Amino acid sequence: LITAIGVLSSSIDNFLGTTMQVQFMRENNGKRSHCGKKTAYYGGLRLFNNDIANFITAVSVGLLATIFIII
Repeated sequence: LITAIGVLSSSIDNFLGTTMQVQFMRENNGKRSHCGKKTAYYGGLRLFNNDIANFITAVSVGLLATIFIII
């Protein structure tokens, strides 16, 4: 059960990160980056940063784990 919850958590986090999380691209060489250098908005939801993705993952996996334990 613990392994399944870990895999589920990783999958949810990866899905949110690739589909909804804000992304930036360096203006000078076109590489996606978040290293503190000058970047331009590239995609994703502007307010949906890594902290939001991690919070949603933790809450959803916590709720699912609780449901699995109760059942």
